[in-house]
Amino acid sequence: MIATDIVRGLLNLNARLNSIINDANLNVNLEDVSKCDFDYNCENILTTQFQQQVHYLQLSNEDTCKGINLLLTKCNFEQFHNLKCLTVIEPNDSLDAIITLLPTFKQLKFLKLKETVHRSRDTLHLFSIVLSDKMPSLKNCMLLFNELIDLSQSSLSNIEYLTLENCHFHDLLQLFNYTPKIKALTVGLTCLEHENRDCTNLFSKVPNLININFCRTIGIYFEYIEELLKNLPQLKELSCTAYKLDFSNAECWYNVLKTLPLLEKFHLNLMLTNITRVVKEDIISKFDYYFIDKWPMIYEHHTINENILHIYTIPYPSSGFPASSYSYISNIKNRTNKTYQNVEHVNLVIKNTSQLTLSSHYPNVYSLRIDSEEEWGE
Repeated sequence: MIATDIVRGLLNLNARLNSIINDANLNVNLEDVSKCDFDYNCENILTTQFQQQVHYLQLSNEDTCKGINLLLTKCNFEQFHNLKCLTVIEPNDSLDAIITLLPTFKQLKFLKLKETVHRSRDTLHLFSIVLSDKMPSLKNCMLLFNELIDLSQSSLSNIEYLTLENCHFHDLLQLFNYTPKIKALTVGLTCLEHENRDCTNLFSKVPNLININFCRTIGIYFEYIEELLKNLPQLKELSCTAYKLDFSNAECWYNVLKTLPLLEKFHLNLMLTNITRVVKEDIISKFDYYFIDKWPMIYEHHTINENILHIYTIPYPSSGFPASSYSYISNIKNRTNKTYQNVEHVNLVIKNTSQLTLSSHYPNVYSLRIDSEEEWGE
């Protein structure tokens, strides 16, 4: 697959290069481009014979203002017969038009939609298409919406890898009825009081599900997660990010993991606040007792606010890391050169520029944000 800037530089130089270009799969990324590059792609790639060579397309209104709206008026998207990967960032008022086009992409295997502000009817429309037989080739789907999902018009889907940013616990259980082929799930969970949490027969519904990442747990009690996991004995990889104190019970975690005989990877990320020194010491001692051999943890404290405790497995499970000049690690011996290998974005909180020295090493970071203590609200 080649990018369109290569086409732009080599097209019509000679017959051999033209032959190679005319047979190539094209990668078109319009997320953050100049107006000149945007116009070139519109006029020379997306509205020409090259349409059928486009295999990867990334669109955005975030950094290219109203770019998606303009493309919808200029391009005949129904001609993208070989499109396999589509990413759409902040389509805004074009969301419904994008959703309507999705079934025309018969070979689409990967879909990523990110929308901060949208309407409920768009969500209903989206799931009635994505979770259905209207997109039989779709295998990997990332739906990054703030709004909760609506499954009332969904049907069986071939999706194998699914990311949902916001989902009620009972909707997650319902979702498993429509995704029998799912292998990996990343989900941000929330819950309602007294909602259905019957997890029986989950294994028979999603027998191929081997990887779950609870990327966010809001208002969820540990017992919900516990019941879910005990009914998925086939899991090989488990990740969980949580902020509630009941997720810090090491013995409960240990008992849950014992019910997962195939588990190979376990990632835990706990950010606890408003806990006393005695509670902290008890939490740490129990995690050391139950997990030190197989799943060693890092315990990160706050020098100013001693009621904060950050616990995470090695390596740190997320791409973003909240660093602070006020933090210190109490079990530094557990830290290895792989501790932060997954971290790509660091948000550093400091009091003054003399504190810009970090005690930890982040080998793969390409994005750094620095906030002052006052801006952070400490």
